[in-house]
Amino acid sequence: MAYHRVQHTGFPLLVDQDARFASVAIGIFSRQGSRDEHLPGVTHLLEHMLFKRTRRRNNFELVSALEDRGGYVDAMTTQDSLGLYARVLPEDLPLALDLLGDMASQPVFTADDLERERQVVLEELASVQETSDDLVFRLLFEALFPGHPMGREILGTEESLHRITTADLYRRWREVFARSQVILVAAGPVDPEQLVPLVERSLALPAATARLDTTPLPPPLPWRLHREPRLQQLQIALGLRVPPYRDPLRAPLHLLNTLLGGGMSSRLFWELREKRGLVYTVSSFLEHFRDVGVLGIHLTVSPEAAPRALAVVRRIFEDLASGEISQEELDRVKHRVRGSTLISEDSLSQRLLRLANHELLLGRILPLNRLLEEVEAVSLEDLRAVAARFLVPERWSAGLVGPEVSETLLEPWFTGGKEPWKPMASRKS
Repeated sequence: MAYHRVQHTGFPLLVDQDARFASVAIGIFSRQGSRDEHLPGVTHLLEHMLFKRTRRRNNFELVSALEDRGGYVDAMTTQDSLGLYARVLPEDLPLALDLLGDMASQPVFTADDLERERQVVLEELASVQETSDDLVFRLLFEALFPGHPMGREILGTEESLHRITTADLYRRWREVFARSQVILVAAGPVDPEQLVPLVERSLALPAATARLDTTPLPPPLPWRLHREPRLQQLQIALGLRVPPYRDPLRAPLHLLNTLLGGGMSSRLFWELREKRGLVYTVSSFLEHFRDVGVLGIHLTVSPEAAPRALAVVRRIFEDLASGEISQEELDRVKHRVRGSTLISEDSLSQRLLRLANHELLLGRILPLNRLLEEVEAVSLEDLRAVAARFLVPERWSAGLVGPEVSETLLEPWFTGGKEPWKPMASRKS
């Protein structure tokens, strides 16, 4: 494994070179995401429209070019980025780069294609509205970032989608794929020096200017609720804004997230499901963006069990925040993080995304050994400190979807409901 960074292509070219793989992953990623757009939903719709046609290829030729070789091309839009990426055999790397370059450099947007794809995205938006575990995360982000681009639905709204024109798509394309906004990332058996001429031949990106959103983050709201009578269970998402990935607390936060809800032996899973049978699913998550992070919890629970479940979660927070973390537990979590990180190295797609995220969030490559060293360097005092700082229920926000929702359901969380408790020295049955 060797990391390479080549600057003379006009934009960062990053390579995670590893000859042990039988395929190559390659992607074009932009620093422009949904939070930076002039019209809600236009970045995500642009992602869809890149697959419609270019000056050289029609829709079928775009999707079949790599599939006919056993590979694939895909795309993604987040608040902070848009990415086009492909997975192919090494001999098909020139074809993959030609295809990605075609999509990024020479897209063609027609009114007919736009109308068809608009309807597709409207269906996608309706699906999110009807999928409770998708909707609850949208509500959580609306509460964490009220009135801010970070809190907007990435897909846009029905009203904003109907306003998007081909002129809006071309404007957004010039911003997203401006050379100043783009990085190219590859992973697998790739020679970076051989890659450079392929990149220079395939990508003719616009020399446009684009701005990144710098809107100050507003104070969060305590909750956002949505009543859905057809549901039988509640979807609850709890979250808190935390420092971004470039902050030195990234490793302690990673360990705290793993301790809290990372697997079947985590505090949340053990106390809520294994010991009490209150929930079917419960987990925690940690997401990073360019200027902020989000630490959160998601659980699915019946309305009857919700108050008790929230009281248990609050008590777990109180235990951790008061320092009830042992050295043995910290060592176990470190081993878990180390193991899962190393196992993820077997996924070329994960390595591609990790390299892209490091460049987008840090502006530099963070080698695997450095990541593991940061985790290993976290002391018990460090972990207890981040738990005491961030596991304060009153500072968290909530999204709630269910058959009957009201502020009173969240009372055990914000005010401290009482739950019979046993010492947590052992969680073995």
